[in-house]
Amino acid sequence: RQRQMCIRDSVQAAVRQVRLDVSDVSVAVADGCVTLEGTVRDRRTKHRIEDCTDACAGVQDVDNRIRIAGTGGKEPAAT
Repeated sequence: RQRQMCIRDSVQAAVRQVRLDVSDVSVAVADGCVTLEGTVRDRRTKHRIEDCTDACAGVQDVDNRIRIAGTGGKEPAAT
């Protein structure tokens, strides 16, 4: 349990360090797997949060369930 809290704190600190708005994103950790849930403004932010999470020590896998605000949860089509 303490290790999971340590990983969660590391993820949150890493994301804040790159100045991403994660006010609507939650982080849960179980057995080295980090689950990200919530909404963000754009796809770039979603993927940067995942990249920061993946780079943290102790993270074995990332389940990115973050949705893009205003798209009904679907990512906008690339143009």
